[in-house]
Amino acid sequence: MNIKLSSESETDSEILNLINNYYDKCKHNMSKYISDKTKYDLEFVIDDNDKFIVNIYNKKKHVLKSYYEVLGCYNVTSSIWTYSYATNIEKDLTYSTKKIKKYHKILKDSTKNVDLYLFYTGNASFFISYKNIVYLLNFCLYITEGKWIMSYKHETDNIIEFIIIKDIIKYINDV
Repeated sequence: MNIKLSSESETDSEILNLINNYYDKCKHNMSKYISDKTKYDLEFVIDDNDKFIVNIYNKKKHVLKSYYEVLGCYNVTSSIWTYSYATNIEKDLTYSTKKIKKYHKILKDSTKNVDLYLFYTGNASFFISYKNIVYLLNFCLYITEGKWIMSYKHETDNIIEFIIIKDIIKYINDV
């Protein structure tokens, strides 16, 4: 993991700048594939090599094929976030979230004022209001070094699953 605290004076707000810069870079890089303003349909498959793939569709038009992992789930009713490593999801889908868990030790061993990120990394499941979920997702994108994060709403309950786009396999159409 190449994400490190760079100085003794780094605080929550300075980490937030790093996170925002990473997010902006990812948004720019992904804009050639997908738009952050469009709602996409996701199809999850396993390839012949047992790799987890997401096919992304815009109005039934296939636009992107990518490897993915599950970041976590958000229960809209209870406002509870749960990282995928703390669930019964296939362990190969949770590798990146273990980086978040490991990052807690880096933060804990520092002498910096990083309370918000200690909280995010120190708990497998926690209350977070929906309006603040974007801060958590951007932090997770930064720590996992993902390409992008997308959401998938389960039809039968109030759960939103968030996936990390890892590597683009195939770009199919213009945005």
